Amino acid sequence: MAAYRTPSFKTRDSKILDMISSYLSDGKSSVLYKKVVDTKKIALASS
Repeated sequence: MAAYRTPSFKTRDSKILDMISSYLSDGKSSVLYKKVVDTKKIALASS
């Protein structure tokens, strides 16, 4: 697990980071899920 400092929730950058996070890791259509579960088949699910 890793943690990073992010901008305040009130800034534009925070909203952009949230959008990128959703694209990469939210749901079965996310980039992470497709790569780890569907393509490489190294996991049963991703969160």
